[in-house]
Amino acid sequence: MAVGSEIRERLIGDMPVLFAFYAALGVGITMLAMAMTNTEHPPAAGTALGVVAHGFDWGLVFFVATAVVMLVVVHQLLRSRMADLS
Repeated sequence: MAVGSEIRERLIGDMPVLFAFYAALGVGITMLAMAMTNTEHPPAAGTALGVVAHGFDWGLVFFVATAVVMLVVVHQLLRSRMADLS
């Protein structure tokens, strides 16, 4: 087990209030950034919560980046069939 994982497990177990604070802070900053850029996407707040709960890991960064690239590709392929709902 990595050192970061041990620290995270200890924080979650010993100080759940601190973990809740970090989780709320991560989701809040994500929501604020989405509101400021007019790019609201509710699952992104869930992604931020997942990143806080999991902790930093290059595998997680790769997974999120790959998912974003896949969404961009699908959007480009289906752009002609999509309706603007705004």
